[in-house]
Amino acid sequence: GGVLEFRRARPGESGFPESLLKASPLVVRPRQGGEKIKLYRLRPSRTLKHLYQAQGIPAFERGDLPLVWSGSELLFAAGLGGEVRLMRVAEDGGRQEPLWVLSWKPDKPLFGL
Repeated sequence: GGVLEFRRARPGESGFPESLLKASPLVVRPRQGGEKIKLYRLRPSRTLKHLYQAQGIPAFERGDLPLVWSGSELLFAAGLGGEVRLMRVAEDGGRQEPLWVLSWKPDKPLFGL
């Protein structure tokens, strides 16, 4: 129901270190329930259910949104964003390892919403 995109982070932009993405196979799967993610540095981690409710994403759409995992680590939840504890900020000058930004582009909202 959409496209998961990976692109290089621009200077000043947050992304996942390439070494993290290569450390173990990435797995894309739907929600199973009880997953948690931390989206903001100064806020606690929250369940996906709570975060999707706060974003106004209806329950019937949540099951179709992919989650990206590296081993047992949840990296990215479509419609929400990435796990900030695993992300770094890209520096200018290219002295650090490449960082990658993940994004989800849905084909179209369910029921034309």
